[in-house]
Amino acid sequence: MVRIVLFLNMLVCLTTVNIVRAVKQSPCEDGYHLNYTLPMFEVCSKREHPVMGMLQTIPKLIPTLSPAACSQRNENNAIPPGKRVCRFSDCLDEPCKNGWCEDTMTGFVCQCIAGFTGQRCLTDTIKIPGQTTSPAVDATLPEVHSCPPDQTFTASVGTTTNSFTWTPPTATDAAGIQSIVSDHQSGVVVFVGNPITVTYTVTDNNGLTNTDCSFTLSVGQGADTDPPVVSACPADKTITVPVGTTTNSFTWTPPTATDAAGIQSIVSDHQSGVVVSVGNPITVTYTVTDNNGLNNTDCSFTLSVLQEADTTLPVVSACPADKTVTVPVDTTTNIFIWTPPTATDAAGIQSIVSDHQSGVVVSVGDSITVTYTVTDNNGLNNTDCSFTLSVLQEADTTIPVVSACPADKTVTVPVGTTTNSFTWTPPTATDAAGIQSIVSDHQSGVEVSVDNPITVTYTVTDNNGLNNTDCSFTLSVLQEGIGHICTSFHIMNYF
Repeated sequence: MVRIVLFLNMLVCLTTVNIVRAVKQSPCEDGYHLNYTLPMFEVCSKREHPVMGMLQTIPKLIPTLSPAACSQRNENNAIPPGKRVCRFSDCLDEPCKNGWCEDTMTGFVCQCIAGFTGQRCLTDTIKIPGQTTSPAVDATLPEVHSCPPDQTFTASVGTTTNSFTWTPPTATDAAGIQSIVSDHQSGVVVFVGNPITVTYTVTDNNGLTNTDCSFTLSVGQGADTDPPVVSACPADKTITVPVGTTTNSFTWTPPTATDAAGIQSIVSDHQSGVVVSVGNPITVTYTVTDNNGLNNTDCSFTLSVLQEADTTLPVVSACPADKTVTVPVDTTTNIFIWTPPTATDAAGIQSIVSDHQSGVVVSVGDSITVTYTVTDNNGLNNTDCSFTLSVLQEADTTIPVVSACPADKTVTVPVGTTTNSFTWTPPTATDAAGIQSIVSDHQSGVEVSVDNPITVTYTVTDNNGLNNTDCSFTLSVLQEGIGHICTSFHIMNYF
């Protein structure tokens, strides 16, 4: 009987192969708007069965959901429309418990032995006298053997997955095992931190299932203690710039880094192209972080800008010339105003200062020298700009003018008095050049004797040395009686 079944199967296979080869490949749209493609193949080959090893596959027909949609496809061959595939025989699991199994284009059919009927030959048709109940119902779940244990794998740093393999469990059941299937196959790849649970579903020939066989596959990762390794860290850089240039822009190629856990970031506190000023170096530090958060800050370098030695003094322009001013006799000073000089220097001008400021007052007969000191930003000085300011006075030809010069004075004293003390208010004087002194040869309070008059003379001198001696007056002392007697005497003699 088995030989007949195998022969029929081979005949079906060959017939189907020829039919499939004869049909033109084309899409067929069913009532649900799905596309079905009729595959082309020469023969059905052997494939690895999950449990039974290498087995021959046979052609099968998967009917379409809407046969009417493909009614014209195979009408000449009297084969219902559908998709042709090569798969394992539906009889491998021995679905017919009391008979034998025959493959069909779409499934299988059980040929029951005498006394049994039903789709899988499970119904006993032989009536036992006195029996009024149906055969006992199968309530025993399949029994699973050798269920794999949980597996945990510790991956090294840098490894994120692991492939797990195991031997599938076996199962027994009085009704026979229909299938042993799992939601994950041996060889499955599991990621670090994402465990999976593999569950086997064992079904017996009466449709009872057992899902007690499940196990977990986990991948952990070893502790990361190694910071990233940095390569090609830039070296320190020093640039010397000409006088007048105060900055320099630095560019560089960032370092690279490697780490078993992978590199998360490479960042720095200054970017390529940074501008550095003369005398103000900066240090650039790169922080490299791996995917486990470990840092490496060993890569740092310094960028410096120096300036060439400055040997050139500032250049001064528009330095004022010497100035001499002649003022009138009555003027003793002069205010000098000027525009300060300007200066240039490649290093830049730090300051322009002078020892006297515009608006300085200079006296007649005095002169001052104004000196400008120009300093550049490198400290070099230029003191070449200096000029003299002098004040002269016009020639003085006018003598002082004396006022309130005392008049002559004669005093008559009694007989027996021989002197008299004279007092007076000294004269005053004015002059455009100013009065230097007013002096006299006799002072107020002088004693004058009888018949010995004196002349008092004031000498007034101005600031230019011109004198005025026009102020003079006489002081005389007479005695009472003497003058009259003498007069009478002379008169008497005259007559």
